[in-house]
Amino acid sequence: MPRKIVIIGNGTAGASAAFSARKHDRAAEITVLERSPYPTYSKCALPFVIEGVIDSFETITVFSHEFYRRQKVNLINGAAVRRVDPDARKVVYEDAEGEKVLAYDAIALTLGARPRVPEVEGSDLGNVFTLRTIAHAEKILAAALKSKTAVVNGASFIALEVAEALVKRGLDTTIIVRSRMLRTMIDADLSRELQEHMIKNGCKVIQGKTIEALVGDNDGNVKAAVVGGEEIPADMIAMCTGVGTVVDLGREAGVEIGGVGGMVVDEKMQTGVPAVYAAGDCAEDHFGLMGFPFISFLGTVATRQGVVAGMNMVGAEAEVPKFYNAAIIKFFGLQVGSVGLTTDIALENGLKPESVKVTHTTRPHYYPGGKPVRMKLLAHPETQELIGAQIMGEETVPETVNTMSLAIQRGMTVSDVAMADFCYAPPCADIWTPASVAAQGLERKLAAKARSRKK
Repeated sequence: MPRKIVIIGNGTAGASAAFSARKHDRAAEITVLERSPYPTYSKCALPFVIEGVIDSFETITVFSHEFYRRQKVNLINGAAVRRVDPDARKVVYEDAEGEKVLAYDAIALTLGARPRVPEVEGSDLGNVFTLRTIAHAEKILAAALKSKTAVVNGASFIALEVAEALVKRGLDTTIIVRSRMLRTMIDADLSRELQEHMIKNGCKVIQGKTIEALVGDNDGNVKAAVVGGEEIPADMIAMCTGVGTVVDLGREAGVEIGGVGGMVVDEKMQTGVPAVYAAGDCAEDHFGLMGFPFISFLGTVATRQGVVAGMNMVGAEAEVPKFYNAAIIKFFGLQVGSVGLTTDIALENGLKPESVKVTHTTRPHYYPGGKPVRMKLLAHPETQELIGAQIMGEETVPETVNTMSLAIQRGMTVSDVAMADFCYAPPCADIWTPASVAAQGLERKLAAKARSRKK
């Protein structure tokens, strides 16, 4: 009898699980249950459709309905899952035809996350939005095309991307930052530089405050946000204050929920409930450097988790690779990337790292077109192994993040990177890369501290 595989959710993790299972079992009966009417699309691309860089929401489809059919994966849209019964190995869902029951041999919960919305007076007014789905993005775009002022609440990837999109749409845009920009990705010093860059490019920033209330007009739409007792004009509000994991179905099925809010899984992405797997934004992973539980909310991590879950669901043995939170984003031409631990995250987990920050160029000073790159490296104070890297610049940032990610994964020391054999040619790269220069600076700092301790 062919295996019966059920996957709840067709986002990055769910689609990856489905097609991985199909790759390793050509006979399995694979069904994906999805509440929305859409095939798999890129949520990360939504701000760029709002901005107009990508011309339509149809363009961001990753796996079409036709692709599901060609892969012989049964995608059922409009399916609201009511419960998972792990004892009977059945899932109950409801669609336009009513309630239905589907049997499974293995099931993957790829439930994703939902926007967190702060509880403030007026949050139910018109033109107050969150952004997680195409439906959300369509409403934001429609409002942006007829608005003059906007407030974006939050300091995440999505918040900053939406703020840029609205600025480029011509809106007078203010972003409200409670703590600081990209706190889990870069340190405070680089965060300040990013904030200055946003302001320079036309985005107003209010830092260290929160929205206290929203004020409406006579038609029931928002007209202002109250921040620090002052009314900030806003024809529209984008609430981009983070997301929370969706774990309800898992909890009800007996799956353990961990300390950071996700479903607890092992290295095979299996929960403690037999034949029940979880992957993506709803599943806890463990940071590769220090092993603490963590949810990255990154598509790269969700993809790998989904692939591993799909393989194990059909009997192909696999373990999820450790993740190091390699991430990159771009605002007004500035690329911001990081991998590994930030200083804050390291300190929160009992490690005081050594660090250095340098500015170098992407080409030799004598060759035209070189761009400055800001590079910060973090090292373990005792082993001198690299534990984090943060990079800002107009070019070469993705390549540098990926190089540093491999260096961290392989346990390379500062000295290893300082003298690594990197390429050079005047039109392409300087003889010393920003990573080399930063590592050399950190190497000197560590050596000086070691000499000081010996005195």
